[in-house]
Amino acid sequence: MSSPRAERIVAAALDAGGAFLKVVQPNDVGVTGGHQKGFHLSKRVWSYFTPQEPERGINHNHPIQVEWANGTVTNSIIKWYGTGTRSEYRMTSFNRIRNFPYLSPERLGGVLVLVARSGAPWYADIFESDVDVEHVTAALGVSLDDSSWALFSAAGRDARSSESTDECERTAFDAEADRLAAFPPTRVMSRTAQEIVASCWRGSPESADDLLLHLVRAEYDLFKAVERRLVMSEIAHGFDSVDEFVRTAGTITNRRKSRAGHALENHFEHILEQSGIPFESQPIIDETKPDILIPGAKEYYDTTFDVNGLRLVGVKTTCKDRWRQVLSEGRRRGLPRFILTLQKGVSSQQMREMRGHDLRLVVPQPLHEHFAPDDRRYLLTVGDFLAHA
Repeated sequence: MSSPRAERIVAAALDAGGAFLKVVQPNDVGVTGGHQKGFHLSKRVWSYFTPQEPERGINHNHPIQVEWANGTVTNSIIKWYGTGTRSEYRMTSFNRIRNFPYLSPERLGGVLVLVARSGAPWYADIFESDVDVEHVTAALGVSLDDSSWALFSAAGRDARSSESTDECERTAFDAEADRLAAFPPTRVMSRTAQEIVASCWRGSPESADDLLLHLVRAEYDLFKAVERRLVMSEIAHGFDSVDEFVRTAGTITNRRKSRAGHALENHFEHILEQSGIPFESQPIIDETKPDILIPGAKEYYDTTFDVNGLRLVGVKTTCKDRWRQVLSEGRRRGLPRFILTLQKGVSSQQMREMRGHDLRLVVPQPLHEHFAPDDRRYLLTVGDFLAHA
């Protein structure tokens, strides 16, 4: 269940009509060895933060007040760096606050939510609980599965760092949305996205890492097209009571959570099938139910089958909390355990804990840059995993 903090940030974003969400990066919290500290903000949505457009040759300060969830109020600055080799926005001016908790290296991989409020201090919080991140992104209708940031806009001008730009795919998404009279099951949605990507792709074959991210992105864009078509039609009819409105809002949020929770697993299974790797999805072993078992339960229970030939894989879009679940799945001694995740960074302390339990993270290669430099060597790419599965 989501926390009161998550409910509060959602309410603040809906009331203000917008919010900027970003995954906390290594250079935000000073773990890359540089001297810069402060939250990097996207140039693509600069007007949400400041009246100063990104202009070369000048630096610019836009002062704001920010109320943080722990009650701290900071006199911060939205700073545009436009001179020299730099060309970026950052939210800065935290150095005078002793032990400011939101810039701790332990926040790496958390999700910053920044709400600009008119006539009041902006509101901000960082979420690390997987449940809270899922709730906030679903309630606001954005995705960070394949994106490092996203902008929620009540006016419908949402944006994110990674969007489908292929005209063939966008046309197919809209055509599919127009064809549907109801939301399809999540597995059908995933399969449709896979078929559209395959039919539209004209380049050389993508690596397994790039393909997985492409499929995740495509399904999200397809889902949003279907949601716009079906939910807008539902909303247009109006509501007879507040209770009916609340039920409808809850249904929308739960549908978003359900789809996101299954999409990654569906697309990973698709890639395993394409690679000719035998597996079982959610087999029951020792009264537990892992997401993926390679090659399957028969081999798991065969004591003559080399345990090193097995692979237990938890599939988690985020894993700052849920990585421990994988440790309790299957009891066979020496069972190799992995987590396939789209998590963009965890603290070095968490990485040490995972390694201490012989748990390996499988992360699409383009997302490795979100981890602390010293921790990247412990990550497997999807291609690495497939080569040794």
